[in-house]
Amino acid sequence: MQSTYISKLVTVSGIVIGASTLASKATHVHIVCRGCRHVKVIPVASGFSGVQLPRTCDAERQPQAEKCPLDPYEIVPDKCRYVDQQTLKLQEAPDFIPVGELPRHIVMSADSTAASGDTDVDTLRFRDLTNKVFPGARVTVTGIFTVYQNKSVKGGGAVAIRAPYLRVVGIQVDKTGNSGAKRAFTPEEEQEFITMSRMPSFYQTFTNSIAPTIFGNT
Repeated sequence: MQSTYISKLVTVSGIVIGASTLASKATHVHIVCRGCRHVKVIPVASGFSGVQLPRTCDAERQPQAEKCPLDPYEIVPDKCRYVDQQTLKLQEAPDFIPVGELPRHIVMSADSTAASGDTDVDTLRFRDLTNKVFPGARVTVTGIFTVYQNKSVKGGGAVAIRAPYLRVVGIQVDKTGNSGAKRAFTPEEEQEFITMSRMPSFYQTFTNSIAPTIFGNT
């Protein structure tokens, strides 16, 4: 997926090849000044976005009051608000891999529903996308193609280099590949199958269609 799709809503299909355990992602960070005990709540964007703590205290004080030190805020974890977050890895479906190339993959971030009663959380509060899919599942994912700074990869620490990922807003599982699932064919498809079955060279055509790029015993 090219950089022209950044910050746009996209739909991709593939196979889930990795699913992490659930982690707690803060939606609102509760911080307190070590000097004057000034309290502040900072909202956090969804996905892999982080938060930057203020370098100076924002509290109003008298001119004669003692000035708070630099980087005065500390996080109070128990008072922060969280949602469940899961990291998924989606691999390109074999049907769309060009001949001779390796399958591509993309990292995805899925969030759960926020706690009830939070009226000022972000738009993900009504979504519950964690623990919905497992490795091996064929899915169609709708999400926002965005970027984040990944320092674990080569060049990830550079200011201008960002790693792409998909912020999931919807997951549809393709159940046609599961055992016991039934596939409904359209009348046009059924007619096409009947026509093919009456072909004199149907067996040869059918066998030649299986892995045509791999040479071997028919």
